[in-house]
Amino acid sequence: MQEVWNLSFDTTTNVVDVYINYLRKKVDDGAPQKLIHTVRGVGYEFGAGRIPALRRVG
Repeated sequence: MQEVWNLSFDTTTNVVDVYINYLRKKVDDGAPQKLIHTVRGVGYEFGAGRIPALRRVG
């Protein structure tokens, strides 16, 4: 990111994980179907159904 946007970013931070956790508590708590899904190696997806194409990226 430094070379592209002239931004330094601490890749060891867990800020995104913490806020995804906050969102899960607000959005998914008590819901019959979870809306926030973790896609390993990619990130997160939001929606009632899983997106198969995202799971094949890599």
